[in-house]
Amino acid sequence: HLIGLRGTIENGLRLSPSDEDAILDSVYKTIGLTRVRATIQSNGTQASPEASQKRDWVFADGHIALVKRAQKRGLAEWWLSPIALEPWMDASSVEDYANWAISEIRYWKSQGVELPYYSIVNEPQLIGVRAEFLRDAVKLIGRQLAADGAKTRLVVPDDVTPQLGADKVRIILSDPAARQYVGAIASHLYGVPVSAMGDMSALAAEYNVPLWMSEFSVADSSPMAWGVIVQSLIADYNVSAVDYMWGFFGESDAAQLIVIRQTSGQYIGMSITPAGYAMAQFARFIRPGAQRVESKSSDSTVAASAFIHDGKATVVVLNEGTASRSVRFSLGSTSGLKAMRLVRTSDSEKLAAIGTVVVSNGIFNLELPPRSISTLSQ
Repeated sequence: HLIGLRGTIENGLRLSPSDEDAILDSVYKTIGLTRVRATIQSNGTQASPEASQKRDWVFADGHIALVKRAQKRGLAEWWLSPIALEPWMDASSVEDYANWAISEIRYWKSQGVELPYYSIVNEPQLIGVRAEFLRDAVKLIGRQLAADGAKTRLVVPDDVTPQLGADKVRIILSDPAARQYVGAIASHLYGVPVSAMGDMSALAAEYNVPLWMSEFSVADSSPMAWGVIVQSLIADYNVSAVDYMWGFFGESDAAQLIVIRQTSGQYIGMSITPAGYAMAQFARFIRPGAQRVESKSSDSTVAASAFIHDGKATVVVLNEGTASRSVRFSLGSTSGLKAMRLVRTSDSEKLAAIGTVVVSNGIFNLELPPRSISTLSQ
């Protein structure tokens, strides 16, 4: 399933099943991802509704096969997002689009992997799709899915920036007929600071709908670059899902969680990137169903987020400064908690198992190395 060996979909690198298994284990076990975003498109070749029914393996059954393999490794949610409208559509043919989308959603269900979520279209601003198109598509698709008894929920607007997304969300969610089918609102984070997520966060709270950051990445040699973004999205803007672009993409892109290396078309190995290790500090320990609880820090260079899942606590703490910090933790009501396991990533550590921290009456002290991400879990 590797794409992008030389930057195009046709240039795939052949891997043995055992190599593929090792890569998927790294993504879904070592890093601990629980989501995958599949894509769907005709690669610009399907010029009619009839031709669109001839699904390209890469954009249909290939992704379905990947989902089935990843499910065995902890994948909990998968969702589709068309990269663009089919060539035979335009931004006024909402009925044509809805009929096509419904057929694709039904196809995934027929293959045993019913979609938990479906995004109407990726980055609608860039392809000229207006909020009214998204709203009407949500109503048409949602109504048919309800009639089908489908579990699939719809995602909007999945746009380039939160500002562009918020404008569309207001139009979509202000329509009660559309709002009932929306399972999440989502935005990318290109060219803007994390604080730009504020309006989307407010809309998510107003309409009581989950907020996702559905596409972004960093190309940086330090894990802190991505860790700080994830921490802020979760703790400051109540984002409940963070998706990275890409999980793996050959060697054609500097921003990945795993780099798959090759020489003259021959696979020679893989490695987890700094962003991958940063992601693991969150994803591997904060599992689906975890509930975030309030956390506060009196040090501007130290940020923390805390979670409860099945009665057990997890705390992720970042020292963003260039000097070590001695930090005193007070966990409040901990139901007799005596110890927590500590795993850390920094510029010199990679998901390092540090040991056990002793907790007494919910209190413990911890030395945080400079520019580090520490995860404490029961």
